[in-house]
Amino acid sequence: MIRLQQVSVMSGKDPVLQNVSFHLGKGESLGIIGPNGAGKSTLLRVMGGHQPMDRGEVLVEGQSIASFHRKELAGRLAFMPQIAQVESQFTAYQTVLLARYPFLKRWQMESERDQAICRQSMERTCTWHLRDRRLDEVSGGERQRILLAQVLAQEPQLLLLDEPTTYLDLFHQIELLSLLKQEQKRGLTWAAVLHDLNLAAQYCDRLLLLRQGEVAMLDVPRRVFQSKRLEEAFGVQITMVDVPNLSVPQVVVTPSNAGLHTKISGSAAP
Repeated sequence: MIRLQQVSVMSGKDPVLQNVSFHLGKGESLGIIGPNGAGKSTLLRVMGGHQPMDRGEVLVEGQSIASFHRKELAGRLAFMPQIAQVESQFTAYQTVLLARYPFLKRWQMESERDQAICRQSMERTCTWHLRDRRLDEVSGGERQRILLAQVLAQEPQLLLLDEPTTYLDLFHQIELLSLLKQEQKRGLTWAAVLHDLNLAAQYCDRLLLLRQGEVAMLDVPRRVFQSKRLEEAFGVQITMVDVPNLSVPQVVVTPSNAGLHTKISGSAAP
């Protein structure tokens, strides 16, 4: 579905991403994990065509992402940013309906099909009852689910999400990720930046561990969780615990004073 080849991004003289290469197959899910500042959000923006590269190439279905017209790309790919810029005076329904814009001709109004797609997306994300509420009248978690309904209404083949569980309580985090898995069974390919390692392992087919802009590891969750690279990336001691009825172990973190001090100050602990 998407392939990155030797992608590098610089911020001045400092590398943000360095020679990142991997592919994501159709119907697959990918969790992007790593410490703050590792380049996770930048990587996701590169995948969505929103971030210029200093070197490398991104291919969507074998075609350079730069060769797509924006509306043409919108028919294949949807991007849910960490902080979405939306008009707060819009109602939830109007916000979701914006997802159909790429498929309309100039001056064309949304069809009954467009409206039906938006309603179905809101029903799947449990936001239909909020349809007449303005975005500044809903909670942060409700707003996040409305934005998810918006990108689903775009009917993408590839969905990119930057920290989609932000503002959500545990119940709605699980509900959102379960919804993504259901959409995956219908053919959706998705990649998400996730901070909760245990949820990432439960819901993603593979995990991509970023460290200082480089791919430290890319593998199935169980193998990533067995690697010392996970401890090295986060600077903490990690214990793996097997839980009944779960296919992957769970991460339990035991902070190391020396590790934390080194990570925060850049120097060895006294």
